[in-house]
Amino acid sequence: MRAVLSNEPGGPDTLALTDVPAPEAGPGEVVIDVEAVAVNYPDVLIIEDLYQFKPSRPFAPGAEVAGTVSSVGEGVTAPAVGDRVLAVPGFGGMVEQLAVK
Repeated sequence: MRAVLSNEPGGPDTLALTDVPAPEAGPGEVVIDVEAVAVNYPDVLIIEDLYQFKPSRPFAPGAEVAGTVSSVGEGVTAPAVGDRVLAVPGFGGMVEQLAVK
């Protein structure tokens, strides 16, 4: 799976398209096949280490995603595989697949 990762503080030119392991749905989680991700001003601040929180690197920016559920973990009754969803993980959305609770 591909992800856009921030490996060091800086502008958009410091982001790298990287191959990473695909996530698996844990208990209470779903995996989303990401079809769209919002790019907002806070994403720029986060990768420059100028935002209120600073995720551990490497991390994928992207606070809001939309896509289709591709798998569900134990205990999940909704949404179901195939459902279209949106999620607001705060960061981590610039990926092909994302696991969320």
